[in-house]
Amino acid sequence: MKRLMIAAAVFYVLSGFSSVVSGELLADIEGLSVGGELNLVKNRNMVGLDTARLSSEQILLTGEYPVTEAVSVLLKVGRADLEVHRAEGETHSFDKDFAYGAGINALLFEDIEYGYKIDLGLRYFTFEPGKGKTTGISDHLPYSLSHEVTIDWTEWQLFFKFSKPFDFFTLYGGPKYSDVKCDQERVWPAGNTESVTFEPEDNFGLFAGIDVEINPELSTCFEVKFFAETTFAMGVIYTF
Repeated sequence: MKRLMIAAAVFYVLSGFSSVVSGELLADIEGLSVGGELNLVKNRNMVGLDTARLSSEQILLTGEYPVTEAVSVLLKVGRADLEVHRAEGETHSFDKDFAYGAGINALLFEDIEYGYKIDLGLRYFTFEPGKGKTTGISDHLPYSLSHEVTIDWTEWQLFFKFSKPFDFFTLYGGPKYSDVKCDQERVWPAGNTESVTFEPEDNFGLFAGIDVEINPELSTCFEVKFFAETTFAMGVIYTF
């Protein structure tokens, strides 16, 4: 219900604006843009039956297209891995597997004279990493080398982005709200299962970044997210 309320609010706001769109990790969009993106999630503190720290490396191809002068849609597809470091002492490492996401952007305000912009964006991202292995042993949980562990990651993000262009680069940043859920299930040899849902310790955070124009069609970007998570992102974008 909370996710539906957020999505409904975003679409309500988007319906009232018309201007050029700018994405969270993208330079200004004039047409179809494609690119590549590397996200390094170094620290995402979660709470389930116990606390856990999650980290992930995500390699993605991106595409964004302005459907109107005000609104653009974004698609992502690639591969992502995951490490779950549980407070009891167990660490599970999962191989990279298929990941995908989607999003929508809109410009809320633009100062034509000075170039200031305020954008609103909504993102969805999910993946179920591949084969996992246990690299740590817990003193507090049952442990077996033969047990199987699976996990999936689902994330919604809502953000406001404030940006200011300069000669050949644009600085940007703003607040974000993220709702992450990781459902973990382990199956023991006897068939017993343990299911745990991890949720964020904190939902609100900040992000900041820079878009650098290499030429009118090609740009690169660097970004950091902090407080609710520690994530570093970099990407390259080509606009047709």
